[in-house]
Amino acid sequence: MLKSNASWNLLIYDEWIARGRAFRDCLWAVSRLYEPIPSDTIFIAQDKHGRNILAVFPNGLKVAYGHEEAERYITNTTHNLQEYAQSQPPTVIEDCRHIHHEWQLISFQIVDKRIRDAYRMAFDLLSPGVMIYSTKNTGEELFPLRAILINSLTEKHVDSGDWKGGWAWLGIFGKFTGDDLCLSQLGIRVPMSVGSVVGIRGGLLKHFVAPWEGYRYSVVHFFKESLHQQPPKETKRIWARIDLKEGILDPSERAKRRRHIQNRRRTRAQEIRRMVAHNHAKPEDWHTTQE
Repeated sequence: MLKSNASWNLLIYDEWIARGRAFRDCLWAVSRLYEPIPSDTIFIAQDKHGRNILAVFPNGLKVAYGHEEAERYITNTTHNLQEYAQSQPPTVIEDCRHIHHEWQLISFQIVDKRIRDAYRMAFDLLSPGVMIYSTKNTGEELFPLRAILINSLTEKHVDSGDWKGGWAWLGIFGKFTGDDLCLSQLGIRVPMSVGSVVGIRGGLLKHFVAPWEGYRYSVVHFFKESLHQQPPKETKRIWARIDLKEGILDPSERAKRRRHIQNRRRTRAQEIRRMVAHNHAKPEDWHTTQE
């Protein structure tokens, strides 16, 4: 039997804390090299073909919901996330009535309506088991996946598994200072204050978040390339349930109906690919615009 010569490198608490501080200091130092964008600026970056690749709306939630409702939404959502980040969840979840897709629809449609429509069509093609509904009106859903990042500090990276040329959208909550979104290819850092809405082609833009003080939560909505690229394969069990529900007993009619559905899905998948083909921006010669 082979024996490994590798030994575990166990860190004591002080060493672990020291390495964490060194990592934060490194990120902070690197972020200072980037040009800051004013915090009250609606900021949109484009590639050399004029295609949007980054969008930051400093007061995006207030634009979507109005000032008073947005303040209540931000406060309640921050409370819920803060409580769930602890060992015990809150006994009562405040203000779960809200339909979170509204700010996604508004922001996404403003920045890139073509890709937004492609997301909507691709979502319709997903198998039921893939869909993770978190809105009341699933007829307007765009994203099958969501992640809640709790005080998450990362080094520079790209979201390589996301929809190629697609977008991820973030809503920012918490109580903190700092938190600039740093983009090395653009040489800029963009403030992401509480209530901001940010859209990014994360598979193209290298990015990281500068260190902050306080507690910060971001709700990230995204669509994986693996889900977008592969049309769903319906199992016999699902087909049988559909046939039974619609009373289709003739085998030839069942086969005919299945071919019709498969052709329709194939056509829609091809249409999606055509819609996004010319939106696969390359990370070169980007320029930015401010409003």
